[in-house]
Amino acid sequence: MSYEGYEQWLCRTGHLHIYDCYDAPDMETWSCHHCGEPVGHVNAVDCTNEEAEGEQEFVIRQPAPRCGCCDQPIGPPVYWLPGEQPRESPGSSQSSHGTLLT
Repeated sequence: MSYEGYEQWLCRTGHLHIYDCYDAPDMETWSCHHCGEPVGHVNAVDCTNEEAEGEQEFVIRQPAPRCGCCDQPIGPPVYWLPGEQPRESPGSSQSSHGTLLT
């Protein structure tokens, strides 16, 4: 059985990128295609046994910007890097990509 999985990368700004474990770019030279920042956090997720072991759910710092005409997302959300996010408040709500603090 061979290893299968993916990597969750956050740039220093908080843009999320997902790479197959065998196709991940070089961390030393990588920069975010949204903002140009280098990598700020990497998490490996093991899917060898058909379960996403080690998958992290990131907390949304800023929701994805939306088009004023059609309300479609026009950019990525921004997430807190692990260890930077504030504690969850009573007014927070869940989203499909993480917890949105309000």
